[in-house]
Amino acid sequence: MTPKTLNRRAAMKLIQRIKELHRPGASTFLPSFYATVLGILLSIGLAAWLDSRSKHTRILQSLTLVREELQVNLKASSGMYKRIRLEKRACRYMARHIRHPETLSQDSLDVLGLAPLTSIFFEFTTDAMAALREGGLLTEISDGDLIMSLIRAYRGVQSLVNIYDDYLDKKSDMRNAIFHGEEGHSSVKSEVLREYWERVLSRPEGRLFVRELPSIQSSQMYRNKIAAIKSALEHLETFMTK
Repeated sequence: MTPKTLNRRAAMKLIQRIKELHRPGASTFLPSFYATVLGILLSIGLAAWLDSRSKHTRILQSLTLVREELQVNLKASSGMYKRIRLEKRACRYMARHIRHPETLSQDSLDVLGLAPLTSIFFEFTTDAMAALREGGLLTEISDGDLIMSLIRAYRGVQSLVNIYDDYLDKKSDMRNAIFHGEEGHSSVKSEVLREYWERVLSRPEGRLFVRELPSIQSSQMYRNKIAAIKSALEHLETFMTK
């Protein structure tokens, strides 16, 4: 029996009891009436309490999934940020050796050489937050700061997806312009990286690539979104351990 059903049945029981007692010669009407009213009020109060506890449990269960989802998104966004920084670092290193690519360090090439030439993709998920919204539970959360924190975090997640896709598109266009599709950069082997970068830096498009890629996007955008996710996780932890 659900709490709402219990409420309806309690009300009907009260009406029926009053009808039964409110008749001529019913000498016990008042005591019985008050006893009945008290019982019904207790039933309604219990139903309301059960309803509240059930809703609170559902909210906590949903927020547990949201927390796990945000942790996954935090890991992905942190990986994205590190990747962006690695590619910027690689291009700046190559730019310092534009005039003399033969001086490129093999150790540095082993770490940085492939980064600007390949693309890494990251997976995000928003299913738990969507379920919280669609189930009407988001507005039932009593902590307004937590709600706003979750909204900012998930907006940040969507923003990360968009800005990183934009970054990859621009990088791909610049990268493809280097050799106009005559060579697949993703198949470059680490042992021929020096030779490859010598060819890249010998062309105007290649020199433009290593100079311009680091300025396509600011790393600060990524840090801000990551900070919003971390803040939401802190709010969640505080709320769920009260």
